[in-house]
Formats: sequence, C-alpha cells, structure tokens
Amino acid sequence: MLQKHSFEKLRKLQILIVDDNPGDRLLYQTMITESDPTTDYDFVIADSASVAMEWLGSCQPDCVLLDYILPDRLGLDLLKDLASQDLIKAPVIMLTGFGDEATAVSAMQSGAHGYIPKRDLDGKKLTKTIDCAIKAHAEMRVLADSQAEIHARNKSLELKYEQIEAFYQGVLGKLKGPVNAIKDI
Repeated sequence: MLQKHSFEKLRKLQILIVDDNPGDRLLYQTMITESDPTTDYDFVIADSASVAMEWLGSCQPDCVLLDYILPDRLGLDLLKDLASQDLIKAPVIMLTGFGDEATAVSAMQSGAHGYIPKRDLDGKKLTKTIDCAIKAHAEMRVLADSQAEIHARNKSLELKYEQIEAFYQGVLGKLKGPVNAIKDI
C-alpha cells in the first residue's frame, strides 16, 4: 500500500522582489516555491526603486531580492540608501544579469548578504542563498543586540563604580576629621 506524503509548511517567509522584469519575477517565485515546498512564501513585488522604498517604509520582509538595474536607479544605489537610512532590517540578495567580481564586491560592501548572477541562477541556489542570508542576518542582529547590551551594562557598572568611589571619598573625608584630631592631641 502506497502512502501519500503531504508537506506540512514549516515556516512562512515574506520575500520582496524588486525587479522591473515580470518574467524574472515570476521565474524567481516559481524557482523558490518549487525548490522549497516546506515553506509558505508570500511574495511582494516592487517594479522600481521608488516602489520598494515606499513599501519598506511601512513593512519589513524576511528577505529582499534586488535587481541590479531598475528603471529609476541602480539597485546598488538603492541598497546604499536603505542602509544609510536604516530602512531595512532584512537581508538583501543582489541579482544581476551583469555579473562580475567588481559588482559583487560593491554589492557586498554596500550591505548585500548575497550576490547571484542571473545566468547562474537555479531554485536550489536561490533558496539556499535566501536561507543562508536570513540566518546570517539573524546572527548579526543577535550579535549587535549582545554588543548593545554589553555596552549598556558597562555604562551601568561605570556609574556604580563612580557612586562607590564617591561614597568612599565621603567616608574618608569623615574619618580624616577624627584622625586629625587625635594627631593634634
């Protein structure tokens, strides 16, 4: 007797696809959903940098797939603006038809968590890159939160040290009077 297997969706992810080419957007969606049937994907589409900026101003996806060339500006410039304005809290994966090392380096230096030339794209690579980017981004956020907590604790300890120092200086000042009086006898 054959048993039917159904995939239970283990997680839900929202992916913002910023690309002006409808065929590419559909291809990404198809590749992702077919190569990862255990995830319930919600795709949000932006066909320009300005639409992406509007969308990111009000919502945050789990990951952004960003085309390098958009009709109103370069995806790389959008990435730099998003990073400088602290508008994005999700990992960004740069996708481009013009893949070269200089572009990849620029994308990564500008804050991209991944870079894939479109000619090398397949579903498994794309979903693996999305997963790795989401995990790395989450780890970076935990690290940043931990560093902020350590900084706050250090400030608190410094303040307590100053209070203890002031207390001991006060006690020392009060003890000097009687000690000096005994010396004078």
